[in-house]
Amino acid sequence: MNAACKIVLYFIAVLLIGALLAPPLYWAGTALIPMLREEQFQKFFNRAALIAAAAFLWPLAKSFRVKSVRELGIEPNSGWLRDLVIGLIAAIGLMIVLCVALDFFDGFKWHAPKDRKLGDIPKVLLSSATVSLLEEALFRGAFLGVFLRTMGKWNALFASSFLYSIVHFIKPRDVEIAAADVHWYTGFELLPAVFSQFGEPMLILAGFTTLFAVGWVLGYVTMVTRSLWMAIGLHAGWVICVQGFGKIAKLAKNKLPWIGSELVVGIAPLITVIFTGLLCWLLVRRRAAKS
Repeated sequence: MNAACKIVLYFIAVLLIGALLAPPLYWAGTALIPMLREEQFQKFFNRAALIAAAAFLWPLAKSFRVKSVRELGIEPNSGWLRDLVIGLIAAIGLMIVLCVALDFFDGFKWHAPKDRKLGDIPKVLLSSATVSLLEEALFRGAFLGVFLRTMGKWNALFASSFLYSIVHFIKPRDVEIAAADVHWYTGFELLPAVFSQFGEPMLILAGFTTLFAVGWVLGYVTMVTRSLWMAIGLHAGWVICVQGFGKIAKLAKNKLPWIGSELVVGIAPLITVIFTGLLCWLLVRRRAAKS
């Protein structure tokens, strides 16, 4: 079986197991953590799919005859905390610059103080940690590493960035399910909605470019540092800013092509990601010159 078929089967398994895990994850999460009771079932479906993706990660790697993470281009990193912090500061710093620019051009409006959901910040931090760790292990640890074993580094970087961008549109969107309506089979009922975004090609095109650039930057820093930590920091920083922004402000309408309905859509976010990548490239290059 070739690599493409293995990856397709992997994602089918992830969706099916994610659908099976989503209801018990929803029940456990809402019972044990009160602040999760306001979350929609689809978010638990997304997290269940991530858990399934992590669980099947090593079997997938074994199917490609990978015996250790070193064979995927990942080495032990004694400076992991330094790289993690660099990624966090670079991502959050440039996103703050973006928000300052948007504010100057009336690109968003602050929520009224009573409508700001500052109490949701712990959830944002937990989400950023979970998503960045799991997605980096999957896309930069596994897929990029596998692609590097079968093709040149730039082709591998392109392929992993393309896959990363497309997969972000394979999830349910704007589906409301009441808590009383969640049953063991509810995850499977949600599966048709997983591909609903592909019925809106302009929406996909608007977000694809920025997500592709994000995947490229994360993949590049992983290749040059031979470690996931800087990519994890960048990823976590971006998630914190995108999700946190929605808790305190709302983007203005009719600002395309500079900014769209989300903080990852438009020319302005794309430029921000590119400059973040350039900053990390300069920092890594400077460090390499000193060593």
